[in-house]
Amino acid sequence: MGTVHNHLLSLLVLQIAFYLKSLHMRFVQKGRSIFFRRSPIKYRTGFTSVVIIALINFSGSSDESGMSCNNHSGTSIKSGKKVMVISSSIGTQGGTITINEEGSPIDGVIVEIPPDALDNEDVISLGYTDRKVSVRRGTPSDIALVLQARKTSSFKKPVSIKVPYNPMLNPDLVVPYEVDESGKLHVMDIGYIDKENHTLKFYTFKPCTCIWVYP
Repeated sequence: MGTVHNHLLSLLVLQIAFYLKSLHMRFVQKGRSIFFRRSPIKYRTGFTSVVIIALINFSGSSDESGMSCNNHSGTSIKSGKKVMVISSSIGTQGGTITINEEGSPIDGVIVEIPPDALDNEDVISLGYTDRKVSVRRGTPSDIALVLQARKTSSFKKPVSIKVPYNPMLNPDLVVPYEVDESGKLHVMDIGYIDKENHTLKFYTFKPCTCIWVYP
């Protein structure tokens, strides 16, 4: 049995390496964490999150921003009510939008727009929809987060989104997805998973609707 386990582990490591290579990433292991980089940002994630993304059998493609866009098959979407919680005018210098609204489904969400991500000042809004997303594997978040811009269709630099997650569903791993207009899911770039504070940070190059799934 030990030989079989070692063989399977070797295959798993190779699969992870090929996946990272396909995204033009390089990685270095430090302790229990793997640091991997793809220009222009440095990303960090736990080993388990790299494993789960590598093992999900999606067909990959790239959009204009260069992000990895992998379709999640076996999903169904039911439209829900959209509620916009906050709007803020953000200039080319960037800014941060924080939801501090106790009782709100998106309380604790933080969106950081870096300098020069916008060509011009724009109104950025943050809200949610209770649209129901059914996935083939795992448990989706109860709501979908909505990030809107009045005039901007894409960001020149990656915008980070930090959301609290439910450790009762999975204390170690949660994966963010963009929900496109046709209802397909596309895995998003993970910045980090903070297991102590139960927060997930990920990135987007455009206004979007997104959920997170607990494998």
